[in-house]
Amino acid sequence: MSQILFGGAFIRYADLRYNEGGVFCRLHFSSDLSNIIDQAMDWEPIPKCQSMAKLTGKLVGKNIVLKPNEKEMADQTKLALEQR
Repeated sequence: MSQILFGGAFIRYADLRYNEGGVFCRLHFSSDLSNIIDQAMDWEPIPKCQSMAKLTGKLVGKNIVLKPNEKEMADQTKLALEQR
């Protein structure tokens, strides 16, 4: 199973629903950019001289774990979403 770490992530929008069809989860977030994210999203490398970009794309994940970066909070707070 591959893993992608989105550092410095900020959730801008969350849509979490449960109905007879199952669970639906859509997250819109911003994060720091890395080569791993570039490759996963199939984006061209962004030049170092560019300080900001608004890139869009979709990733489908079966297992998602969201946890704060702050150590004290990360040990106590975590949201895990798993497709069954």
